[in-house]
Amino acid sequence: MKRSLALALALIMVMGCMSFAAAEGDRTVIDMTSSSSGIRSTYKIENAGADNRASVQLTYFADDSAWQTDYSGNQYISVQAKLAAPSNQANYVQLLRSNGDKIGNLVYLGDSISYYGYSYQFDKGRETFQNLKLEWYDTNDEHKTLLYTDDFTCTLVLTSAKHADASRIKTVSGAKVSDGSVAKISSLLGFLST
Repeated sequence: MKRSLALALALIMVMGCMSFAAAEGDRTVIDMTSSSSGIRSTYKIENAGADNRASVQLTYFADDSAWQTDYSGNQYISVQAKLAAPSNQANYVQLLRSNGDKIGNLVYLGDSISYYGYSYQFDKGRETFQNLKLEWYDTNDEHKTLLYTDDFTCTLVLTSAKHADASRIKTVSGAKVSDGSVAKISSLLGFLST
């Protein structure tokens, strides 16, 4: 009886360690866009293996009622999200364009889990996606060590109010779409036109 109990406890401890190890390097996205905006979002994350790389695809769906107007009369849609650091050691994240140009860093939000803030403004009539590389470091000084690299894509999918069969819409930027009210997709990939 004691041997069975000891074996069971050892198995529980091993499983607990395995689940903790599996969480190392996982990416998490929390949408922070205003719920009253009518903008829906989804994301797809493909975590990498030993090379500490991952692919994060964040997709927003909005119709014409979601456009806002600034003081100059320009229309835009703003999106916001929180990205979890891949591990406790990843204390600094550098943003780079797809061509390698550095454009800044994500702001640390100071939550109990290390979340960093992402925000972007899509201007009407301009691009509907942002393609970045996120490099996660241990520090932000000259001796920093690169720990993780993410290919990060944020896509705005514009939809019309006209009803369409949901079966016509399969995937957009890797995200599954099951809402039958989406009729027309005006994205860079141009998956659907009515």
